[in-house]
Amino acid sequence: CENHAKVTLNTDNAPTGNVYLSGVVGTNNSTEVKNCKNTADITVNAPAGGAMMSISGVTGYSSGPITDCYNEGAISFNTEGAIKGTSVAGIAPYSSGAVTGCVNKGDISVYCTSFAGTNNLGSITTSNASQAATCGAYGVLGYSYKADVANCENHGKITFHMTKAETSTSNSGRQGSAGVVGHPWGNVDNCKNFGDMDIRYASSTGDIFTDKAQCVMIGGIAC
Repeated sequence: CENHAKVTLNTDNAPTGNVYLSGVVGTNNSTEVKNCKNTADITVNAPAGGAMMSISGVTGYSSGPITDCYNEGAISFNTEGAIKGTSVAGIAPYSSGAVTGCVNKGDISVYCTSFAGTNNLGSITTSNASQAATCGAYGVLGYSYKADVANCENHGKITFHMTKAETSTSNSGRQGSAGVVGHPWGNVDNCKNFGDMDIRYASSTGDIFTDKAQCVMIGGIAC
């Protein structure tokens, strides 16, 4: 399967339900996503990320394996408000199936003001694990839940800018950005990142963070 047409979501209202948006497959339940390709830009512009936003080039959510998939479109989420459970990735924001041989060459970007809390994501439903469903920008995969990631590459630039952290209304369990995979709950083997990373967590005055507890992880391969 291939997508070569731009996908753009512009909304004047903050979503209240989960949003799964991608170039090829919105959600995949238990089957395999294989040899799928997205070459077009995927863009979301919203006043705030009040719900869980799962945005990618190939599949927005997968509980099955993802194999030999490719993205070269720019994937971006832009808001002048706070985000809550927002994950943006080249191939998939979330997978509980193995991810193998996938390549991202598109730029990945998230622009927001602050952090508004967590959301449960896929199989991540316990009180502690749900903290993983926070926010970030990732080259290939956002969250690997009990699944291995192997032979994947990122060549796109990763950008995450939070500019008014002092307005955050919730403590952050986990936030992060990574060249290949964020928060891996499985093995990561033979993965490579060639993309630059531009990460900014700051208040409007330039000071970092807020009185809310923050946990930020950044990694060239994984975080």
